[in-house]
Parts: sequence; structure tokens; C-alpha cells
Amino acid sequence: MTASDERVCLLLPRWVTALLAVLLLGGCLWPMDAVPEWKYTFEGTAVRSGTTTAVAGAQVQIWLLDSTLEPAGKPFLEGVTDSGGGYRMQGRFRSSVPAPDIAVRVTPPAGSGLLTTTLSGFVHDFSTRTVSGRNVTVRTAVVLAAAP
Repeated sequence: MTASDERVCLLLPRWVTALLAVLLLGGCLWPMDAVPEWKYTFEGTAVRSGTTTAVAGAQVQIWLLDSTLEPAGKPFLEGVTDSGGGYRMQGRFRSSVPAPDIAVRVTPPAGSGLLTTTLSGFVHDFSTRTVSGRNVTVRTAVVLAAAP
């Protein structure tokens, strides 16, 4: 082995080490998603006050009230209760906080004799909230009162 070969052998491990360090550190510094995406599932029932019978065909709107989100001119999610008064809606949004303030507005079908009801506040104020990673499920029952 010549002196030049020895230098290449000695430099090669340093060069490989340097390359690996750059690649590893570069991977750590790679631009990452700064604002995480959260998957929300909203589910529940709409029932008539007093009798607790299901209210089918009621419009359900979910509004995000978190100040870090874009001002909403429309609901985050919309749906209609099924024949059993139930609803289930899913949506995704990006936010640095996992649980924004929300409002659930349920508008009964025309002619039902029931009033529109809005529940609002922190997500943890609702009946049930479960968090698994970046998946959040919010369950609640909305009781619709009879119109006076």
C-alpha cells in the first residue's frame, strides 16, 4: 500500500462519517408540517324534551369557534339527523391546539313545534370527548325544547 492509498483509506471513513452526519442531521432539519392536522368525529342524538323521542330530519351544524382558525362564514360541518335522531360527521382541520371551542346547532324540521338549540363551549364541556393521537371524538345529546 502506498502513502496515497493510506490517505484515501484514512479519509474515506471520515468522508463517509461526514456524509452520514450531514444526511442524518439534514433529515432532522427537514421542513416538517408546522401545524398538525386533527381529525374530528362529532356524533350524537337529537331528542324531544320531556318525551326524549328521537327527532329525525333535524339540521345539525358544527361551528369551530377557536380564534386561531379562519373566521367562519359557514359551519365547519353540516348534516341531518337520521330516523333514530342520530348524527355522525367527520372533518379535518389544521390547528396548533387539539380541541377548539365549538358550537353544535340543531334546527328541528319545520312544523315540529320545537326550538333551535345551540350548545357551545370548550369541547371538553360536552358529554364525551375522547382523544387518540390526533383523532378526537365528541359525543353529545341535544335536547330540543317545545316552542312556547
